[in-house]
Amino acid sequence: VMARTRLAEYLKDERLVDLLLLPILYYGSPTPHDIEWGSFVVLWKSLYEEGFARPRGGVRTILGLLRNRFRELGGQLHMRQGVAQVLHEKGRAIGVRLDSGHEIRAARILSSAGLVETMALCGEPLAAEFSEQKFAGEMTFVECISLLDTPLLDLGHDKTITFFNSAEKLVYEAPEDAVDVQSGVICCPDHYDDQVPQHEPALRLTLRAHPGKWFEMDESTYAAAKEDAWQRGHAAILPFAPDIREHTVFVDTFTPRTVKHFTGHCRGVVYGSPTKSPDGTTPLENLFLMGTDQGFLGIVGAMLSGIAMANAHALQASPAP
Repeated sequence: VMARTRLAEYLKDERLVDLLLLPILYYGSPTPHDIEWGSFVVLWKSLYEEGFARPRGGVRTILGLLRNRFRELGGQLHMRQGVAQVLHEKGRAIGVRLDSGHEIRAARILSSAGLVETMALCGEPLAAEFSEQKFAGEMTFVECISLLDTPLLDLGHDKTITFFNSAEKLVYEAPEDAVDVQSGVICCPDHYDDQVPQHEPALRLTLRAHPGKWFEMDESTYAAAKEDAWQRGHAAILPFAPDIREHTVFVDTFTPRTVKHFTGHCRGVVYGSPTKSPDGTTPLENLFLMGTDQGFLGIVGAMLSGIAMANAHALQASPAP
């Protein structure tokens, strides 16, 4: 069941439905224009009832705690060693082969690579059955991070998060152009309560991006497209935020290419496939999904997904034969 269908049962004003969906879609929907009802409920509670939060020092604070705890418990963390193949026989996953050629055997494998990406590692026929064309999502983004020489409060802006839409109707889909500036998210991380500024004041602008066009650009075109996204994006948000362009001392922009480089997610999509696996199971015995394509949402959801899947399929399970 999709959220628009359920909301229409109670709300007749389509603009109100769009208004309520705007933050929720941008914060977690892999599906154009809509979101699965269960995910909507989770995000409703998180965004509207509990509110936004940010750990001191950002997400690196959480990652550092997790890494240290993992190692304390005897876990081995292999960095910069990609998985080239999931090894399996007779319908059962038995291990992985790394890019280096080294093989690691395992009774159970939990993958956060994503549905399409994990099945691609399994080879044929699973790679074709769960192909990018059939199962990959399309929602991805450009984010421009601008460091400023002046605090935003001094420019008259005290908001932390602003979701904006300048069109009559909300459009949430992959744009025809490389980037679309009619809607998006403005974030001022220094405005969270109890934050200790780590650097110059910053403003983050998130815009919908095309999942393919960024990969077709040569380097000079790519650099120009990032500059264009920054310029057009900041011109578009003037009704909602101050003009920071003359106060900007540094800009860092990530695109779908950046997402794919650091995550391996096909098309550089952020919220994975619209097809989720709530119980984490895959066509292969002993191979399970965790993270976005298992179905939990956001950074906290990704952590909870790993905990839930490990508890369900590894920690409480008997040893695999």
